Amino acid sequence: MRISMRHRADTSLLFSTDGLTWRERQSDLRKLVDLQNKGDITRIYTYGMADQFERDLRQLKSEGGRVVAANTRNENPNSKG
Repeated sequence: MRISMRHRADTSLLFSTDGLTWRERQSDLRKLVDLQNKGDITRIYTYGMADQFERDLRQLKSEGGRVVAANTRNENPNSKG
């Protein structure tokens, strides 16, 4: 897992994940949570949080902030998803 943490101070980094593949990637998930706890990632969403994600995007837009959204998928090359 590689995430560049270089971004402008006025930029919110939002991260979404399917939640399912992380059972096998607990170490990476812990790193993401640590980044969120340190303030490097604004919020981590699962697909089940789509409504909250949309509300947060609208709120950030109304505040005039910049947003970078990252999406994870199963990185298994044999996966069809």
